[in-house]
Amino acid sequence: MDAVKNIPIHTSLYLSDGHAEDALISRHYGTKLEEYGIRFAPAEIAINFSSENPSVIGKSFGFHGAYNFPFYLPENILIEHHDELLERINKPPSIGLLLFNATKANYHDLIKTCQQHLHNKNPEKLNEIANLFKNNNLNK
Repeated sequence: MDAVKNIPIHTSLYLSDGHAEDALISRHYGTKLEEYGIRFAPAEIAINFSSENPSVIGKSFGFHGAYNFPFYLPENILIEHHDELLERINKPPSIGLLLFNATKANYHDLIKTCQQHLHNKNPEKLNEIANLFKNNNLNK
């Protein structure tokens, strides 16, 4: 890992459009990093290690996207940490996906807890999420 520290790329871990470090490393700087000997697995291999797509949840070693927690963690743990979870994912489409995935996992108490939290702290965001569900726009 010391060799990685010597690669002359200095930037924030977040792109201006809100994408996190994985997009920055692989998509934005991938070609430059490959010039320094960093290799990336092809998508058909990488998907076996981690995914954010719910259609492959449970088929990969890990996952990306906190909204997928209902597929991996017990409901009581998610309820205990719901405030941190909602702060972390923050954007209405991602919170909507969390609630949608909680429904798939039958985590009804988590849904109620998150809804109450949003109702108390940010009712506008709760309304925006409700509109996403109403208009079936969770993936946009």
